[in-house]
Amino acid sequence: LTICGPGCIDGSGHSVVQVEGTGPGLKLIDLDLHHISAPDRAEKRSLGACIFARGRGAIRLERCRVTSEAGFGLWLVQRSRAVLKECEVVDPGRTAVAVFNVAKVDVSSSTITGGDPHGVCARGEAYVAIRDSR
Repeated sequence: LTICGPGCIDGSGHSVVQVEGTGPGLKLIDLDLHHISAPDRAEKRSLGACIFARGRGAIRLERCRVTSEAGFGLWLVQRSRAVLKECEVVDPGRTAVAVFNVAKVDVSSSTITGGDPHGVCARGEAYVAIRDSR
């Protein structure tokens, strides 16, 4: 599935976008994705993320802007994978890019700013590649 902008997608659930399973995954192009905090998700463990990928889920973002008022910008777990090209991950409430287990992320020509406590966090056997970015 490919979703092309220009456009904006806002959401206040656990995540604005969640991908899992196998297959080619989801491609997002020219979108502004904004994860809005919600009172029923005030505890740290339930803050969620703008983009959440799990299992063998795959997502590709091109020229997208990703924000989260309280959660992660991008959160990858298990064997999920993501590619960001010419994107901005801006001032999330928690870590901007969180990659856990054996998940993989490839970031190019992008900007990652803010994040509390980290801009990028990798744990376990996670793989992170960041090129031509700031």
